[in-house]
Amino acid sequence: MLLSLNFNVFGIIDIVVYLGKEEIDYRALVSLVRLHETYLNKLLSRFENNLIDNIPEFLSENRALSLYHDKFSNLVIKLKTILYEEEIKNIVLNVVQEDKSLDRI
Repeated sequence: MLLSLNFNVFGIIDIVVYLGKEEIDYRALVSLVRLHETYLNKLLSRFENNLIDNIPEFLSENRALSLYHDKFSNLVIKLKTILYEEEIKNIVLNVVQEDKSLDRI
């Protein structure tokens, strides 16, 4: 089996290739296209540092399942919209600059 993910210079998946005899859900692989590696728990850098041995297994773990949901891209857009609101932006900047925890705002 071969699973190849091609990342562009910005760390975004632009090509997914699967060659194998096992039946897979192709929609799950298609949903990875246009995702940044950080949505995949820094998949590229973790693989390059030998922290991930089996990418298909890694992508089938429970924490990755939300990525394959048909509404995931809508959630990302809504969250980005919220983060660009001035009040939220100021809170996040304050947390980052003062190295605070979000549960202690």
